[in-house]
Amino acid sequence: MRNKDQFSRVTLAVLFGGFSLAAVAGCVNVVVIAEGGIAVTHVTGSITGISADLARGVFDHAATVGIIVLSFALGATCSGVIIGDRTLQLGRPYGVAIILEGALLIAAGAILPRAPLAGMSLAATAAGLQNAFASAYRGMVVRTTHATGIVTDLGLLAGAAIRHRRIAGWRFAMLAGLLFSFTAGGIAGAFCRKVAGSATLSVLGSVLIIAGSIYFVWRRRMLSPPRSAAA
Repeated sequence: MRNKDQFSRVTLAVLFGGFSLAAVAGCVNVVVIAEGGIAVTHVTGSITGISADLARGVFDHAATVGIIVLSFALGATCSGVIIGDRTLQLGRPYGVAIILEGALLIAAGAILPRAPLAGMSLAATAAGLQNAFASAYRGMVVRTTHATGIVTDLGLLAGAAIRHRRIAGWRFAMLAGLLFSFTAGGIAGAFCRKVAGSATLSVLGSVLIIAGSIYFVWRRRMLSPPRSAAA
């Protein structure tokens, strides 16, 4: 019973964190597309665009999109350096990574109107950082910055269920929640951008810094060795 309760608590924490990050990514992507014209939370469409630009000889735009793709990869690299493992596990230094993501979004929101490429590159770095936080949880691939993998996995689970295979309900809940949260974040981003413009990114960044700091303090207390009675 204790293991089951622990699993439930951890799973709920993972669901809440994943849904929140997916909403952030949806919001960021909508704002950056509206302000700069290029998606930054995923790279499939961007790489396709680079291919088309190169075929047409539009090298300046291909270079611009290439910088954003490289920025996304740089963010993922930073995540690997900070966290060091792709499997999600509470206790790893996600707080530091979330604080860094928040700082990148604050900077992106501040400079995007004056320097679109620099602002989009910072936002792409933040997205790559977030997407690499964790890519595996209990055998599931988890992504929070794009919907392609989510929709694919939902389809796979639905197909398995049709074949009368037993599927854990929390898997459906996680994938459906991630998709809903990404969509809802995009809707919220569209409304917020009308009011605050690119500063929406800075507001999101500030929220992430607060959340990351809370996790950082919790992690330090959780992992700190208990004081002895003699102390």
